[in-house]
Amino acid sequence: MPDNAADEELRKLRAITGIHYSIGPSLDLVDICRISIRGLVATINCDASAILQIEKKKLKILAERGFTARFGKIETISNLPAIQHILDTKEPIFSLDATGSLASGCTPRGHTVGSLICSPIIIKDTVRGFIHVSSAERNAFSLESREFIGLLARELSIAMERSFLYSSALDIAIRD
Repeated sequence: MPDNAADEELRKLRAITGIHYSIGPSLDLVDICRISIRGLVATINCDASAILQIEKKKLKILAERGFTARFGKIETISNLPAIQHILDTKEPIFSLDATGSLASGCTPRGHTVGSLICSPIIIKDTVRGFIHVSSAERNAFSLESREFIGLLARELSIAMERSFLYSSALDIAIRD
């Protein structure tokens, strides 16, 4: 591995470790996602990024940078066939040329994306959300970027599950 590649790998590992320690004490889902987005955009050069949660066949934006400015507010899954594909396969979409590919279905109609990574956040074998990262440029992301997003998705699955459990316990405590 050349020095530049090794340095890049080390930088991304430091970033994921920093995100891990930053979100560790938090139980608030939106705070967890905002911290994660800050770490993500500091690590990967992109035009738009978002962490989205699936709630009853709808998408809820938990945190974003440049996403709503480019795409507006996305609410339904039905008009995004690539999202349905990820729900069915539980596999990420990684495209260096999203034009006309399945990856173009991760964005609302009428919006072009050159490169895209859309990775599922899986909790107990169910896709509960996504990390979306896109660029107007083709070939904008490396395989290391894809791996970083995959690590972040796994980190978020643990943090989100913990947040959901805490919220559920809080609801039970309030009712009792």
